[in-house]
Amino acid sequence: MKVRCFHPWNVTPQEALMIQAHMRDAVIPRGRVSRPALIAGADAAFDLEKNQIYAALVVLSFPALEIVETVVHRTRLRFPYIPGLLSFREAPALLGAFERLRHDPDVIVIDGHGHSHPRQTGIACHIGLCLDRPVIGCAKSRLIGEFREPGQDRGARAKLYNEHGA
Repeated sequence: MKVRCFHPWNVTPQEALMIQAHMRDAVIPRGRVSRPALIAGADAAFDLEKNQIYAALVVLSFPALEIVETVVHRTRLRFPYIPGLLSFREAPALLGAFERLRHDPDVIVIDGHGHSHPRQTGIACHIGLCLDRPVIGCAKSRLIGEFREPGQDRGARAKLYNEHGA
C-alpha cells in the first residue's frame, strides 16, 4: 500500500502541534464509501522495557468479514506519550505495517481518535491523510465533547457535541 509522508516524524511536541494545525484543513470529516469490499483494522501495542512498538493490521472481506491478510510490524518507539499527539507515537509503526500490505482496504478502522480530537486531527485523520483512504477512529476514551448515553439496543449510538459542532 502506498504511504505519503508529508512531514518528518522526528519532531518536537511543539512541531507536532503545528503539523496537526496544518493538517486540519485537509481532513474530510464525513463521507460515504459505496460498496466497500475490503476493510482493515489497525492497532498498536508496546514493549516499554525494550522501547518497541508493534503495529498490527487485519484486512477483512466485506460483508463476509473473512480474514484476507494480516501484518505485524515492529520498530523502535521514538515519541513520548503525550495526550492529543498519539499519531506521532504510533503512526510511524502503523504506516510501516500498511506499506507491507498486499491488499488496499477501502476503509480502515483504527484504535484512536479522528475528528473528535482537540485539534480535529487525531490519529485516524493523520493515517487517513497519509494513506489517502477513509479512516474511522474508534477510541476507548473521550478527549473532548459531551454526549447523552446511547440506548441498550444493538447499534444504538449518540452524537458527540463540542465547540466545533457535532
